[in-house]
Formats: sequence, structure tokens, C-alpha cells
Amino acid sequence: MNEPTQTDVHADLQQERHASPLPELLTVNEVAALLRVGRNRVYELAHHQHIPTIRLGKGYRFPRRKLLEWIDLQAGAHAQG
Repeated sequence: MNEPTQTDVHADLQQERHASPLPELLTVNEVAALLRVGRNRVYELAHHQHIPTIRLGKGYRFPRRKLLEWIDLQAGAHAQG
């Protein structure tokens, strides 16, 4: 049996993400868990506009779809070198 290609794996991940139980707007805690970083790191990334962010008053929310696209872009950039 053939090994799955990178395209096959990517398609599976995309399909899984679209069926995500995550809400459309994520909290700092949810993003921290998704990225496996601390809350302070999420605040730093948001403050410097390194991740897709919506500012609501003094708080932040993160559009799930945009954040997942950003993760894909980051993974692609690191894979290319």
C-alpha cells in the first residue's frame, strides 16, 4: 500500500479543521491551547499583530478560520527553509 502524500495529509487536516468543534471566535486560552504556548505568548503575538486578531475593547478574539490559515502558512514557511 502506498504512503499518503503530503497533499493527502494536508487535505485530511483541512477537512478535519472545517468540522472543528471550536467556535468562530477563539479566546486567548483557546489559542494558547491550540498553539501549545502560554497565554502571555498569545498576548505578545496579538499585540504585535503577528497572528490574526480582533480587538474587542481591552480584550482579544481570534477568528478561527484565519488563525488556522495562519498556522498553515507558518508551517509551509518553516518547511521551505
